[in-house]
Amino acid sequence: MKKKENLNIELELRAEVSSRQFYNLLEQFKKQSKFVSSTKRLSAMFLSKINGANIDIRVRIDSNGKTEIVAKKGDFHAHNRTELSQKINKDQFIGIIKTFALFGFNSKITERENFVFDLGNDIDLTQLIKLSLMNYAIVFQNILTGLLTDLKNILKNWQGCCPLTD
Repeated sequence: MKKKENLNIELELRAEVSSRQFYNLLEQFKKQSKFVSSTKRLSAMFLSKINGANIDIRVRIDSNGKTEIVAKKGDFHAHNRTELSQKINKDQFIGIIKTFALFGFNSKITERENFVFDLGNDIDLTQLIKLSLMNYAIVFQNILTGLLTDLKNILKNWQGCCPLTD
């Protein structure tokens, strides 16, 4: 008899927030939540289409030295996007970027700062992400069924940041 695998679905609710909203949320989370971590990350992104599918390859390193390649296939922000992540050594970072640059994909360099909080309420983690041109508030939860309504209600209580649609 085959052992049943647990089916975990990662739910990600994302809202673009203004700089003012970002700093208000940051202060609110610092007061009302458990701070988990803060990191800065530098990414080289390579974007293309292969056999009609959008391809997004990111080579990234963070301020803790975590270095990885992430490949994503499918429409940007789609719920059924395929993603694969592979750790690499820090000394491979520049060489891998040079390798992908040879393919002629559209490319860009981005940097971001992540602030991670534990809100409790069975929510695994919440991130505030500071980018140069925009900011995000993201709630992640691994779910089996039916918690979307609970998460939307929690987000509605965040000081005016998140107009949500079904």
